[in-house]
Amino acid sequence: MTQTDRDYDPMMGTGSFDIWRDGTSFANPVSGTFVATLFRAIYDGLPGTFAVEQAGGPFTVGATNGLRWNQTVAGSGSTYRTLEARIEDTTTFNNDTATLSFYASAEANGTLCGVEVAQFFGSGGTPSADVVLLQDGFCANQTIRRKVFTFAVPSTQAKTFGANFDDCIKIRIKYPPNVAFN
Repeated sequence: MTQTDRDYDPMMGTGSFDIWRDGTSFANPVSGTFVATLFRAIYDGLPGTFAVEQAGGPFTVGATNGLRWNQTVAGSGSTYRTLEARIEDTTTFNNDTATLSFYASAEANGTLCGVEVAQFFGSGGTPSADVVLLQDGFCANQTIRRKVFTFAVPSTQAKTFGANFDDCIKIRIKYPPNVAFN
């Protein structure tokens, strides 16, 4: 079985947000804080008022739980607001094709969101900046819809890995900065 034949990476679980190790609701978490297990809330600027919380189901897609980012008061000076998960080992899907899929919805139709997948070669690795593999925008609507993105993962040959064993593939769901949304 190749890595692209798997339905999900065992590190990521099923994606139904059933496991919340440190609680199920986080009011104004500091940037970088783990919210749902394996997922971090990451942002810059002034955060405004928001909560990241488990959203109970069942959903029409069969998942028992979801994740809700409820931005009740817009932040300011932000250039990004993301939910990030990291898959250990940059060589995952090395020189292959991968598919990321998830379900998304929003309270207001046309809420502009995005997705980004990047390789990070670790602290001290080269290249030192993230290598973006996928960057795409989408509009979330009131109806839960499946989003599917397929992308190429280049070879890691001739790359230098950092010594801290923190290389990874980053998956980022991007939310609109400086506006209120749910």
